[in-house]
Amino acid sequence: MDLHVAVQPVPWRELQSPNIPGIEEGSVAVRRRVERARVVQTERLEQLGVEARINATVPVEALDAVVLASPDARDLLGRAVDRIGLSARAAHRTMRVARTIADLAGEHRVGETQMAEAIGFRS
Repeated sequence: MDLHVAVQPVPWRELQSPNIPGIEEGSVAVRRRVERARVVQTERLEQLGVEARINATVPVEALDAVVLASPDARDLLGRAVDRIGLSARAAHRTMRVARTIADLAGEHRVGETQMAEAIGFRS
């Protein structure tokens, strides 16, 4: 697994409650959002003629066309490569994750916010 996410433990009492504090979106809503993102990914990849079904499997040579990163997002990724020593493989994986984050948010392009979030999953 390439992603790392630190989370705080949830006390048992909160797990027993149907309304967990801090949870803004239920699992049904998340599932719908993921399903929509998958449809968007499939349609985009078909339109571009990319031999992949989801962002995670996009070949490196098609990444720029699929990701559509803003100049600020690309600069941010470049700084991460230089400062934290991301390998080429890690940078490409980060681009794929940023594209998926943008898809889940309904964004056409990958912006600095999505790239920052994807980079955050690497550290």
